[in-house]
Amino acid sequence: MENTDIKRLEKVKFFLEFRSYSEFSRAIGLKNAQIFTDIRLKKSSITKNLARKICDYAPSISFEWLLSGEGDMIIDNHPSAPSINTISQKGDNVQNNGMNDENISKMIDTIHSQQQTIQSLVEMLKSSNI
Repeated sequence: MENTDIKRLEKVKFFLEFRSYSEFSRAIGLKNAQIFTDIRLKKSSITKNLARKICDYAPSISFEWLLSGEGDMIIDNHPSAPSINTISQKGDNVQNNGMNDENISKMIDTIHSQQQTIQSLVEMLKSSNI
């Protein structure tokens, strides 16, 4: 089963131009990035508290979308929402680098698959006492 919470967080992180979850965590006022790791490992999900911290930092991000995935990521009529030109320009830059939404999604899926493989190998090594 795919982890849609981490996919939404990846989109927000990319949109806000954070290079890492550590950087993202510091920006929204968290002490560390553990919550993102827990969400990636499906030990946790996006909580109302986390969604509120993200929306306080970036008010144009939809609180409801963060929690449920329903609707749009960006609140179009919010005063701090980026203009359509800004979004289009970002999109153009991303597409010029070959990184459209489909490619990003494929990359995230590949990374998650690799992480699961690594976790399986770690568990196998632990159980074999090597």
